[in-house]
Amino acid sequence: MPSKREIILNHSLRLFSKKGYEQTTINEICGRSEVAKGLIYYYFPSKESILDTIIYEGIPQNIERFGILGSYKIYPIEQVLYRTIDVCCYYMAYWKIVYVTALNSTLASKYFSTFQSQINRPYLQLAENYFKSVGSKNPETDAWLFYSLVDGLLVNMLFRNIKIDVEVVTQMIHRFFVKKFF
Repeated sequence: MPSKREIILNHSLRLFSKKGYEQTTINEICGRSEVAKGLIYYYFPSKESILDTIIYEGIPQNIERFGILGSYKIYPIEQVLYRTIDVCCYYMAYWKIVYVTALNSTLASKYFSTFQSQINRPYLQLAENYFKSVGSKNPETDAWLFYSLVDGLLVNMLFRNIKIDVEVVTQMIHRFFVKKFF
């Protein structure tokens, strides 16, 4: 059974994802979580600290589910794409908050360095290692292009409710990235 703290975080995550961080009130979190306001403030001194906890505690969960982030092993780019979409679908509410937060200049600067070091750089390194292994003349550029393409797919999937046919996207990426090296 989840603790009261976990219940508060889970309902806050859903509310922030659905309504937005700034539009969600502590009273709404109390109502949805079925806890008194004092209990929320016992665990979290502010609404922002709830968001901090969601963001920072979500990073290791996402890394664990992804499974290969930070690995020096070379993985096929298709596997990287599959795992990316899997993680994003599994933690959809979390990623909605991350993307929206990234657009808020005040909040983005707060979380940027953590995301850079724990998610973005390892992800780019994973892609770059792959592109080096297949003979790319510009593996860093190809990694950034792949990252940007995937980022755009995720934004459309999260906010426009576009279903991504992973097979079709994988084939397209394979044609664009893989076949150009052979």
